[in-house]
Amino acid sequence: MQQLQRSSPTMWAMTLVQWNQFIDFCKSTPKWQEIKNQNGHVNLYDMNKHFVIPWTRGTGCSVAVLMNKHTPLEAKVMLSHAWAEDMEECQEALNKHFDDEHIAEDTAVWFCGFGLYQPEDAHGPTIQEQIELQPFTKVIASESVKTTSGRMIAVHTTRADLWERLWCVREVREAMSLDVTITAAMSDAYGETFKKKYSRIVNVGGGHKSALKVAGVTVDTAKAKCRDEDSDMLFEKLFEHCKGGDLQAIDDATSNLRASLVNHLALEVALDAAKSGKPQALVDLVKLGDLEAVDGLHEVADAGGEQARDALFDVLQSIAAANKDHMKHGWYSLCWKDRQSAFQLVITLLQTMAKRQHMQSFSLLEEFDGRPPYGMVGPPDQVRSNLVRMAVENYDKLRGSRAHYDELSGWAERHNKNVDNYRENVDVEAWRCQHAKLSLQALANQGNQHAVEKLITLAKGRDSSAKEALQSLAEQWNRQVLQAIRDVAKEAWASEMLEKCKKSLHSLN
Repeated sequence: MQQLQRSSPTMWAMTLVQWNQFIDFCKSTPKWQEIKNQNGHVNLYDMNKHFVIPWTRGTGCSVAVLMNKHTPLEAKVMLSHAWAEDMEECQEALNKHFDDEHIAEDTAVWFCGFGLYQPEDAHGPTIQEQIELQPFTKVIASESVKTTSGRMIAVHTTRADLWERLWCVREVREAMSLDVTITAAMSDAYGETFKKKYSRIVNVGGGHKSALKVAGVTVDTAKAKCRDEDSDMLFEKLFEHCKGGDLQAIDDATSNLRASLVNHLALEVALDAAKSGKPQALVDLVKLGDLEAVDGLHEVADAGGEQARDALFDVLQSIAAANKDHMKHGWYSLCWKDRQSAFQLVITLLQTMAKRQHMQSFSLLEEFDGRPPYGMVGPPDQVRSNLVRMAVENYDKLRGSRAHYDELSGWAERHNKNVDNYRENVDVEAWRCQHAKLSLQALANQGNQHAVEKLITLAKGRDSSAKEALQSLAEQWNRQVLQAIRDVAKEAWASEMLEKCKKSLHSLN
């Protein structure tokens, strides 16, 4: 065991169950309560002084190594945290995160306070000797942490900010450079504190970036603290990941990551603000490529009150005005011929509000090409309506029958397709199948969940035309389709579609 402590840092791990057991045992002692009564909480410095060092002194082995002396564990999860944090709050945050992420309790975690031998006696390696083994680098770079089931967890609590600790900034930057999955464990108190600060800005019409600053979601590496003897080494490691020794580049990269970790909290507050007529933060999140924020805009456009729709309209109108050169040829050209997906979102939201009798939206849509968008008003085309219903209800029959040729011809004419020319280029069976899928696409666009599910099933079966249909609907920002694609995001084709949608949103300036 002592040799393990001197040579194999990736094996200084313990399961989450063991991590909890050790902390719970410490909490059961009179000493814990004494410290808590005196300071209001117990941090890792306290635990190290009063529990870790006394209980491991003379063994030459850390808590984690002692608890797994017969079968050492290789770390799969790296925990990045601040020693000054409240350990009970840290425990709450981590256990909640494991539950939320469905991580098994027997997963091996690497927690520096329990992984390194702390006593600084003659029976084991010194802290400096262990640091020279580069334990943090080796754990982060290990295959077990870099795999799909491994990760780094950044623990967020209210008593101490891990981003003000230079060790943590360095650990996170190392993980980013190796494409290690990084997630955040947050205590309930941390989440509520963030939302309270963030809401101060967005509830009065402020944007997302300003709200993040007020909430303190930034990183200033120059002010991050560590032991004096560690400073040179940590900065040297950090500069390995940026050109020209630029701390600002490090701050920008880690600040962006930090912002992404609280994005779900920001989205919750921004959506509430948008429903109250302050949509700027929600729109900002959309511009950053957040597809859940797109869902939020759909919700405001479809079910928001008059004040919320008026405010959203003002934002959409400003986007349209800023891109008037792109839109001057009319919405039809813009959204279908030119395939400007980001601007299609503007059109889709305006259409939704117009259908809800928001006359300003209707007027702006008319302004794009002098007439209401196709399908905006009036009864749906009967031929098309019958066809799409038939395509879903009698999909298998359609594949083997020519009985619906006239209906298909009528539908194709409405969509500027020449059925006869189309049939000359493909065999009849393929033609019938293709038009069935186009019909599925049309019905899916009307919100038919059965049609959406059928297209997803076909796409998962590697049907290229179904994928094309889904891609087209995604580019039209069909809310149900986007959600269905997100549900199967592990599929390579689905992931590519989502990334394409996210990237397109960056042009909404």
